[in-house]
Amino acid sequence: MSSPAAQAADAGIAGIRDCLARNRAEEAATLCRAALEDAGNVGDAHRPDLLGLLGYALSQAGDREGAIEAFREATTRSPANPEHHANLGAALVSADRTEEAATALEVALRLFPHHANALYNLGLVRQRQWRLEEAVQMYRRAMGAGRQDSDCAVNLGIALKDLGAVDLAVQVYRDALAGEPDNANARYNLGIALLLNGEFAEGWRSYESRWRQTHFRFARRDLAGPVWDGRPMEGRTLLLQGEQGMGDVVQFARYAAVAKQGGARVILRCRPRLLDLMAGLDGADMVVSERLPAPAYDAWAHLMSLPHILGTTPATVPAATPYLHPDQARVAFWRRQLHSLKGVRIGIGWQGDPGYAADSRRSIPLPVFAALARIPGVVLVSLQKGPGRKQMLQIPPDMNLIDLGPRLDEGTGAFVDTAAVMRSLNLIVTSDTALAHVAGATGRPVWLGLPHIPDWRWMLGREDSPWYPTMRLFRQPAAEDWEAVFARMAERLRAEIVAGNIRRNEDHNHNKPGDAR
Repeated sequence: MSSPAAQAADAGIAGIRDCLARNRAEEAATLCRAALEDAGNVGDAHRPDLLGLLGYALSQAGDREGAIEAFREATTRSPANPEHHANLGAALVSADRTEEAATALEVALRLFPHHANALYNLGLVRQRQWRLEEAVQMYRRAMGAGRQDSDCAVNLGIALKDLGAVDLAVQVYRDALAGEPDNANARYNLGIALLLNGEFAEGWRSYESRWRQTHFRFARRDLAGPVWDGRPMEGRTLLLQGEQGMGDVVQFARYAAVAKQGGARVILRCRPRLLDLMAGLDGADMVVSERLPAPAYDAWAHLMSLPHILGTTPATVPAATPYLHPDQARVAFWRRQLHSLKGVRIGIGWQGDPGYAADSRRSIPLPVFAALARIPGVVLVSLQKGPGRKQMLQIPPDMNLIDLGPRLDEGTGAFVDTAAVMRSLNLIVTSDTALAHVAGATGRPVWLGLPHIPDWRWMLGREDSPWYPTMRLFRQPAAEDWEAVFARMAERLRAEIVAGNIRRNEDHNHNKPGDAR
């Protein structure tokens, strides 16, 4: 029979668990601390459990660092208990302390190889480390150990998709949806995988669940009134609401011209930084800031819902370019500025937003562009703004790079000068950022370097894009292999120059620069 002190401790722990079950985290944390301070009633056997409960309570209350400290002390006091190590690992995963999390979770699994939560969280760690085969293995083991929730299935699907096993990912999402048809995370990721596969009909339909997806990083801007159903709106006003990143707005703003052809008066509503650039958009009667109240309209739609509303397939993408036109005064200004720059002018951009989770895979190390710079007569012109400019301190000494970055778009909205400069360049070579969309939308020749498994909009396998006729895609043959990408680009560039498709600027009328296709 247990002692009265032990019985009291057990009762106290039961009370704390009850508070946690009722989501009374702060009360539970207070009870834990009080019990831990009462050394007379808490023996060594109970202290690790109380520390674990304190960690849970602090996690529930949003105190990540406090939770980590509590779980870590629990592992110190009870090092043979896998649960404490698993809890510590999970807390470290939540705090994005990946390497520490891996260590704690590996200890938990050495103590108990079938710990489902430790397997799942180690899967998350391996996924963040881009060790995708191991992530897949961890998720499958977690499911085999009893972790059957949709989070595990969705993350397994994402890891499979990023490995290139897109059909397997689709099946994982379908299996998850069979048991939970309203799961927005599974539905959204199914849409991404289908679009990547070029299966647009179901892909766009599933992509509509993006606004219900738990981890969607963009704000929804719903408007009042009816959502456009795609029918012609002769004599009425349609408002198109921009969404997501600047590149997304540029890409999908093409649908303004489609709506205009149906007789609508079209208003584009977008972020203020894009107002000047979008003033040159075909089909838009008015471009307004989303920070201001919307003008009167009869129906509205999110820009990236338009492919679903209109039933866009790869064969029916409205691909006429240019549909975005740079300011002609800025074009003339930059033509004068670059008049003396001889040779084959190639504008480059290499770095995207580092806040984007996949940026480390899509952005390109600047030194690999040297493969293009070594071709006789080629001059690289930096169009890079913001993040990534510090890489210019590390370029090879023989890499001829003209830096326009600090002079671009300083007194204008985003990409106004950049789009104008592109008219004086022979070719744009860039990573998968908004720069690529601006080049494509303005009808400029653009070569896009893509990771082994790219963003869904570029699909798989093809060297062209239905979205931009002047774009050519150069894909990594294997993950992180940018050298192979730029070796192919350099070979193609030499061939284009020899064939006369790209000519040095001193050799022809600069108003009609050669195109690289």
